[in-house]
Amino acid sequence: MFGFKCQECGKGTVNPTTVHDYQTRFDGQHFVVPEAVIGVCESCGARHFSAEERYRWRQLYAERHEAHVKTTVSMPASVHLKLQNLRRTRKCSQSAIVTELIRNAS
Repeated sequence: MFGFKCQECGKGTVNPTTVHDYQTRFDGQHFVVPEAVIGVCESCGARHFSAEERYRWRQLYAERHEAHVKTTVSMPASVHLKLQNLRRTRKCSQSAIVTELIRNAS
């Protein structure tokens, strides 16, 4: 995948580089990839990402997201409807409201 001429500057060669704790976003959520392999141009420093690597990151994100969802508390339907109404009036996500409720309950 790497070893090609940089598409940004057209001068340097893109070489694989391992970046620890690489920060990115999926579905609007901040996510840290523990060990990401990206291509970096030796001339201009432009970063290039392979589709396979992005797919691997997405899989990591999905696994962590699924683990997080499994640890959440289920709630009665009446509470769920109240949260939906709060979300509409406060214009924030339902998960942000639930997080705030849990934080205040502690």
